[in-house]
Amino acid sequence: MLLSGVDLRNTAQELLRRYGPLSLVEIHALLHLYGYEVRHPASVKTLADALGRETRAGRATRLERGVYATNLPPPSHETAIGPLLQHPDWPGPTPQPRPGD
Repeated sequence: MLLSGVDLRNTAQELLRRYGPLSLVEIHALLHLYGYEVRHPASVKTLADALGRETRAGRATRLERGVYATNLPPPSHETAIGPLLQHPDWPGPTPQPRPGD
């Protein structure tokens, strides 16, 4: 399923709610694992633009370059991308280096 606009923003937010802070590359990989595609040749940039809009609206926070967290409450029921289970093929987020490491 191709995503753009509000559908892309909502799906990215849902992934952030489910998995916690993620990099753009991790969000992009999860979108593919769930069977979605970003409707644009520069898909990661489009995703960055979508999350930038969410950040300006106060619904997301940019933790560092290319890493985002949601400001929405955690999900409490089955959602548009399925039951509240992590995808079995997802190994988990890549640990982010701490300042000074």
